[in-house]
Amino acid sequence: MEDAAKTADTVVTPLTPDSSSECRATGDVNDDTWVYFRAGKTIYWTVLLSSANTQVVNSKDRGNEVVTFKKGLTTDFLSQAGGAYSITATGEIVDDYTSYQITGKQLGSFGSSVLSVALLDRWHPAERPSDDSVGPTEGVSTPLTPCCRAVTHRVEGETPRIDVSIECDGSSCLEASVSASNRSALLGEDLSCGSEATVLRGLAIEWRSLGEGLCEVTLSGRILSQGDEYTIEAKRLAIYSE
Repeated sequence: MEDAAKTADTVVTPLTPDSSSECRATGDVNDDTWVYFRAGKTIYWTVLLSSANTQVVNSKDRGNEVVTFKKGLTTDFLSQAGGAYSITATGEIVDDYTSYQITGKQLGSFGSSVLSVALLDRWHPAERPSDDSVGPTEGVSTPLTPCCRAVTHRVEGETPRIDVSIECDGSSCLEASVSASNRSALLGEDLSCGSEATVLRGLAIEWRSLGEGLCEVTLSGRILSQGDEYTIEAKRLAIYSE
């Protein structure tokens, strides 16, 4: 069987005779990395890992009559020295009635994105409105799970604020606002979002000053997505001028 094949920021790795994984690094400020588990050419499990959510565990058996990605199969995001990170998998895959136990198998290794001026420019709204204008700027979309994302807008006014909405399966299920004078918003109860996701009580959206006239908006909490639990810690949603 061939070794892992890498093209740009995509790595394809054989797992068993009839299964493979594909890692795609986005190169964004969270190091968001998509992992696709395939049997043949069909994807049966999709995972999103990042520096803010470093482990996802398969919540149920997934696959077909030949290949089964077993419940408990675990993917990890591991930070490495020298500004790099790797994606690994540990658990059981059944292929043609044979059980394959993999432990810490490397699915891909990538350079971590440093928060540089170039990245800051990418995360700022395309055009800042004048100080006396009111209204949202261009939105910033950040993936949270395979089926959920956060969309942020800066709204100008006497006290500028950041509006955040969480969307799952194309449906908006949670809206919150934070600002320099109202720095956090906390979800008080579990909230169903679309057909395959639940945003769990305690999810928090926070405004934090970075100094030098910049602020960031982060999200922390738990989301159930397609049966899998995503635990997110201080995921950066956007960076703006204060």
